[in-house]
Amino acid sequence: MSSRTDQQREAVTDRDRDVFLRAGAGTGKTTVLVDRFCSAALDPDVGVDRILAFTFTDRAADQLRRRVREELIERASAADGPEREALLEAVEASDRAWISTIHGFCRRLLASHPAAAGIDPRFRVVDQAEADRLAGRAFDGALEEMVEAGGSEALQFAAANRRFTLLQMTRGAYDELRSHGDPEPALPEAPDVDVRTALDELIAAARQAHEECVNAKRENELTSRERIGYCR
Repeated sequence: MSSRTDQQREAVTDRDRDVFLRAGAGTGKTTVLVDRFCSAALDPDVGVDRILAFTFTDRAADQLRRRVREELIERASAADGPEREALLEAVEASDRAWISTIHGFCRRLLASHPAAAGIDPRFRVVDQAEADRLAGRAFDGALEEMVEAGGSEALQFAAANRRFTLLQMTRGAYDELRSHGDPEPALPEAPDVDVRTALDELIAAARQAHEECVNAKRENELTSRERIGYCR
């Protein structure tokens, strides 16, 4: 810690509040995170098992885990007595530390408590390609049901749009609703709309916009003429 700046040391030792770490590439952000992790890991009131560290990629998680372990080993080699024992215990615990991506954390948590989550203990996480295939199959089935149950109007809607476009629109809406935490997201019922009134309002707005454009063009022409007259 002797080579750290004052702000870096504060970020490591100040754990009574949230800390936002912002700096350019290669300035030591990961080093500060490693120091903060190790400092908390040696706190009797915290420990490795009570620290949760998220990263964006599996590679970054592996790197952070490795650097935490290396830092703890280095500190243990320079310590003795109870401090050394505590550091060696932290080194051993680092193998099961909660350092992962958000997806990795969720997978590990569900695998540890499948019954509490109400899922099959034999569940597995599908990759993106398989998820896309499953979503495509589900969409095709839903589209077929909609056409069969919706009559000519649903058939015209399906025929007037490309399958890929409808699929992307549906997945986009589903993902947005799902992000709100609803396990069974659904669009709200469409409100009743007075088409005639809506068209009248649209026409009135278009006429107003047209008049504003005409007036703006007329003012620009007058201004241009005044400038030409002044130059003469």
